[in-house]
Amino acid sequence: MTIEDDKLFTVRQVQEFLGESESAVRKRLQRGELPYIKISSAVRIRKSDLEKWLEARTIRSEALWTK
Repeated sequence: MTIEDDKLFTVRQVQEFLGESESAVRKRLQRGELPYIKISSAVRIRKSDLEKWLEARTIRSEALWTK
């Protein structure tokens, strides 16, 4: 793991990256869908965890588009 993999994002940065509202990202965090780190009262999301989370939700099949 590199330092770049360990980069920490704020909720706002994740919100902007995903194109979701801040409240939607916070709900994902509260439900435990998105892994995070708590530093004092600050919530941070590790880049490598966000990439894994996105990869797990990536649909690679073209079957949906061929029907």
